[in-house]
Amino acid sequence: MASASMHTRLRRVWVTTGVLALLLATGVAAWVGVRAVIVMSELKAASALTSDVRAALEGRDAASMRDAVDAVEVHAAAAARASSDPVWRGAELLPYLGPNLAGARVASVQLDAALRDVAGALLDLSEQFSASDEDHRVLDVAMLRTAAEPLRTAAETLHHATTEFAHLDRTDLIPPLASGIDQLDETVGSLAPTVQALADASAIGPALLGADGERRILLMVQNPTELRSGGGIASAFAEVRAVDGHLTLSTQRSSADFDNGRAVDVAIPTELTKMLGGEIGHFVMNSTMTDDFDLTARLSSAWWARAEGAVPDAVVSVDPLVLAALLEVTGPLELDGQELSSANVVTRLLVDPYIELSADQQDDLFQRALAVVFEALTTSDIDPLHLLDALAQPAADGRISLWSAHAAEQDLIVTTPLGGLAVRQQSAPDIFSIAFNDMTGAKMGTFLDVAVSVGSSVCRPDGFADVVVGVTLTSTAPADSAETLPGRMTGEGLAGIAPGDIGTLVTVTGPRGAFVGAVRVDGAPGSPVDTTLAGAVQLTEGVVLGPGQATVIEFHFTVPSELAASPRIVHTPLLIEPEITERKVVCP
Repeated sequence: MASASMHTRLRRVWVTTGVLALLLATGVAAWVGVRAVIVMSELKAASALTSDVRAALEGRDAASMRDAVDAVEVHAAAAARASSDPVWRGAELLPYLGPNLAGARVASVQLDAALRDVAGALLDLSEQFSASDEDHRVLDVAMLRTAAEPLRTAAETLHHATTEFAHLDRTDLIPPLASGIDQLDETVGSLAPTVQALADASAIGPALLGADGERRILLMVQNPTELRSGGGIASAFAEVRAVDGHLTLSTQRSSADFDNGRAVDVAIPTELTKMLGGEIGHFVMNSTMTDDFDLTARLSSAWWARAEGAVPDAVVSVDPLVLAALLEVTGPLELDGQELSSANVVTRLLVDPYIELSADQQDDLFQRALAVVFEALTTSDIDPLHLLDALAQPAADGRISLWSAHAAEQDLIVTTPLGGLAVRQQSAPDIFSIAFNDMTGAKMGTFLDVAVSVGSSVCRPDGFADVVVGVTLTSTAPADSAETLPGRMTGEGLAGIAPGDIGTLVTVTGPRGAFVGAVRVDGAPGSPVDTTLAGAVQLTEGVVLGPGQATVIEFHFTVPSELAASPRIVHTPLLIEPEITERKVVCP
């Protein structure tokens, strides 16, 4: 009897447990189902209102933008609350349904955060700038300093959103949700460089622009038709004086106006000389041969100090595509009775002068163009947010580099893309950089096309991965370049490269922990120079292309497998951004 009684009690326990489990599962399903309806409804409502946000943004209507953002935020916050409880998170583990729940949660939470942290900060900044009397200041530095903390938070929010979207499994998402997430991801990705540039400007800009007293800024313009690691030869220089956001253009010099041939007193690493030759410290235009902008800035500061007797507080380097971005803000300007615009600035400053003008006339044209753009920026009614937005992408591409002689400011700069190519390469452990240095001694970079590929594979028993960086160089120079192009474009063979040919040194730098391997040029063994600078290994190979020729250089590295899952590329800023593709690496 006791045994039968025991079985009866056990059976009742199991039945009761099963009923409770069923009720719990039904309750969870109902709870999640109700919440899912709320979330999707709120996201749909938020999506419907985004057209109002876009219209206000395009019309630069701050009041309407505030109303539109507030309306969207109500729905985004409701969706974020509904999808953030523990029951919802537990249901994300379910097959098929789980990824959709996770996708809805990530979209809701990140949209809510972006509207709260990013849109709010930008709207506040826009309204403050609109209400201020700029008095021809490039920026209200006190206001920008106040905005530093909210802009830093906004940049971090977008970075976190980008990471969340990157880790989200989108395989089984229902089409409406997948489409919405793709749009939100694209918006976040496009906005991130602008907000990061604003955050960097708010942290660095006030002191640089003279908020705490006059600053002397050495402005250096690089010419990418003659490539250097930093972008191009340092061809034009100007001293800018900054006081409380007011800028004054002072002395201008071309690279020919320095005592070239007599080295300045700045130490050059032996490995750099081994890789690129000994001219870097002897000629001011070669200050940009190194990918280390700290060294470039110290070299150019020394050149300027020797010529002008004053040591700059900061060095800012730009290229003509930055001038193009500035001309988007100012609108077309008049230069020599002709229009100078964002569409023609490269042709007018980097192509036509080498065909039509003497060297002195080229320098004069460039200096007058710089003065015209500078005057428009400092005397016109420029929207500061429009200005910073225009410069965001060039900054992200490495076309704007910054250095400060003040240690605390320099410590901030090297945490941003403004620190130069080496800083950008060292900003993450899976980045490879590609630097280009012209060997032609002339302005044939206009005819050089570049394409890049990168891939990895784990082929070794020790778990290390093989990474291959492929660089394809193509000369688009006319077949009769030697006869039809002027000597100042072809170099006339003075550097040992035949007129019409293009000689280029290509340097690929691996992340710390990488080991160099072979270099192959069009499938045959190359003759690379391998160096190690600042703990990073480098391979350098030189090639010469005749008109219409192309060559493929493959740089091989061995790296710990965790650095090779998805290797990334940064590179010397070029006139035309190279296509970067993924390549398949086959184990031998």
